[in-house]
Amino acid sequence: MNSIAIFFILSAVLLSLWTYFDTEKYVQSMPIMRVVWILTMLWASWFGLIAYLSFGRPKYPQKPVNKKYQITFKRNRNKNAQNVANIMNKNFMNMSSLMNKNFMNMSSFMKIKAMNLSNRIKMKAMPMGNMSASIKNIKNNMSKSRKNVEMQDNMDSMNMDTNMDTNMDANMNMSRSMNMDASMNMDTSMSMDANMDMNANMDMDASMDMKNKSMPMSMSMPMEQKSKWQGVTLSTLHCGAGCMLADIIGETVSGIVGITLIAGWGLDYILALLIGVYFQYVAIQQMERIEPKRAFLRALKADFLSLTSWQIGMYVFMLTFIQYSPETVMNRASFQFWFLMQFAMLTGFFLAYPMNVLLIKLGIKHAM
Repeated sequence: MNSIAIFFILSAVLLSLWTYFDTEKYVQSMPIMRVVWILTMLWASWFGLIAYLSFGRPKYPQKPVNKKYQITFKRNRNKNAQNVANIMNKNFMNMSSLMNKNFMNMSSFMKIKAMNLSNRIKMKAMPMGNMSASIKNIKNNMSKSRKNVEMQDNMDSMNMDTNMDTNMDANMNMSRSMNMDASMNMDTSMSMDANMDMNANMDMDASMDMKNKSMPMSMSMPMEQKSKWQGVTLSTLHCGAGCMLADIIGETVSGIVGITLIAGWGLDYILALLIGVYFQYVAIQQMERIEPKRAFLRALKADFLSLTSWQIGMYVFMLTFIQYSPETVMNRASFQFWFLMQFAMLTGFFLAYPMNVLLIKLGIKHAM
């Protein structure tokens, strides 16, 4: 029995490691299910591999996103935003300077008008002999003032042209940087579009296989459609993942501290309840994204009965086997103990499965 136990325990560990790397390529629609499948391999071993390849693994791999690309993309985006802010500030300063110049031109123009009006009044009051000389002086002053105004307008137009050139250069530089970013991101965007198209095709195929073929293609969900028993199985495995992690932690701590078997089971149950509710809480948030308090209460309500039935199945199996080989059950550091724990987890799965069917039927729990 010892060699068989070693084979199944080592196989479970290797399959769990393989699942860890495989789920990086075949990304789950819900991130929490990656943890569930990794933990499931530790107790289900080859049976878990069959289930994963049958309905747990996506049909098509997904190209992972480069983290360095994400960092450079964020930096370039921040640079572009800063460039836009700088250009807007320059444009605002140019507009303010132009408004000030226009105001000065308007004031000088008004002064010229006022001088003309005053000269006309003076001309009416002058004698006829001095009027010709004064008219010449007025014409000379008006021509000089017009020349000054024209020179000022030419200077303003030149400044406006230079400002427009600088703004156009800045806009061209920003557009070039954005185009370079777009060209760098083209491959990733095309791959993302291809993955989206693959997911859409997958959803269409799954929806066509369903009985309700009258549903339009646009109504297909982004997740792969599962049958009823597959959804219940995934929900049960989701519950068992918390139990598996809690048993590993609880039995290891009990063996180190020296807690008795029954007291260790109590610790396992408390840890399983905490971890299982947390896993269920994460799943609810990923599916529905509701407020935390409401999600926690729903997780506790959905996972309490399912997890309790799973743990009861484990305890029944271990209590039954302890009558035949008490030394094996008490030795937590042996391969045979963890081999028996795999069968205990399998018993818990068969006992928790009908409980999950009932909870899903009553609407307390949702199928994965």
